[in-house]
Formats: sequence, structure tokens, C-alpha cells
Amino acid sequence: RGEMATATRLLGWRVASWRMRPPPAGFVSQRAHSLLPVDDAINGLSEEQRQLRQTMAKFLQEHLAPKAQEIDRSNEFKNLRVSWVARAVGGSQGVGLSCTAAWKSSHSFLEFWKQLGNLGVLGITAPVQYGGSGLGYLEHVLVMEEISRASGAVGLSYGAHSNLCINQLVRNGNEAQKEKYLPKLISGEYIGALAMSEPNAGSDVVSMKLKAEK
Repeated sequence: RGEMATATRLLGWRVASWRMRPPPAGFVSQRAHSLLPVDDAINGLSEEQRQLRQTMAKFLQEHLAPKAQEIDRSNEFKNLRVSWVARAVGGSQGVGLSCTAAWKSSHSFLEFWKQLGNLGVLGITAPVQYGGSGLGYLEHVLVMEEISRASGAVGLSYGAHSNLCINQLVRNGNEAQKEKYLPKLISGEYIGALAMSEPNAGSDVVSMKLKAEK
């Protein structure tokens, strides 16, 4: 107990002394984005994978990292909620809406999302026939790592879109569903998500009991 108490006091002193130091010029919270160097040689990446990572790093540090702190503070991407002009598809109110937006800014989240689509990373593991890049999970992880390095919050959104939504459609959707949804999810016109919950499982999909039987 004595050794543990001493270690706890020492750790507490180090944290307290760090907090009392004045922040260096240009300091940005690590919670917002990280500029820690990446050693591609140690990671064993191919030349194509290095180029992918470097391209994403440059793009995201320019277009996302400067907004990261504001995203964390406001819990939203500025101008995501714009004035929508919606028309219902199939007569269902509030379901299956085809929306167009009156943009208030050229730097909205949806335009940023479409830029990711233009870079080919939203459908990075999806087949080329649907507009995807046809790459593997390592490339997906590299992109998600660079997005998370710029903004952890947007990194989670990217993971939900590209893996939980798009990749599940690729793996489990029928052909009609793939043709209907994948192209616009991959281009960034649609934003994907995964919704699931059960009383005894919450969002733990492995613990869910409900199933459909044909």
C-alpha cells in the first residue's frame, strides 16, 4: 500500500506540474487532433499505402484539423444543419426523404463528406462496380487513423458510415439494396449509420437475440 500511495502521489505531482506549465505557442489540444509523426517504414506499408496515408494526412490537416476543436466544443460540424427542402418519396411522411439543401457555406459538413467521396475513401472496401475503391481493411484503417488524427469525433462518423453501414451492405445486402444505396453512400450524397438496440444488449450487436426467420 505504501508503494502504491507513493506512486499515486508521484503521478499526481507530475500531472499537476504539467497542467501548471504555460501552453507552448500554437498548442492545440490533443483531444482535437494529433500531429504525432508516423514511421511508415516500421509500419511496413507498401508504396501505394504510404501515398494513401500521406494524401489523406495532407487533405485532413488542411480541411478538418482547423475545425476539430470547434466540433468538440459545439458537438456539431458548423453548418451541418442547413435549411432543407425535402420531398417525400413514396408518400411516407418523414421516411425515405429525398433532400436538397440551400447551402449557407461552402465549408459545410456535407460538402466535406462529398470530398471524402471524391477521394474514394467512403467506399474504400466496396466493390468497384458500385463506385467503391475495392481495397482492404488495412487501407480502411489507414484512412480512419488519419481522419481520427485530425478529429476523433469525425473519425467515429467515418467508421459508422464506411464500415458499419456501407460494409454491412456489401457483405449482407441483396443486389437490389446494393444498387439502390451503395452508389450515393459511396459518393457522399447520403450519410450512413447503423441503428440497433435491445433491452438486454444495448448497442452490443453480438449479444442481440432478435432474428428474422423466413
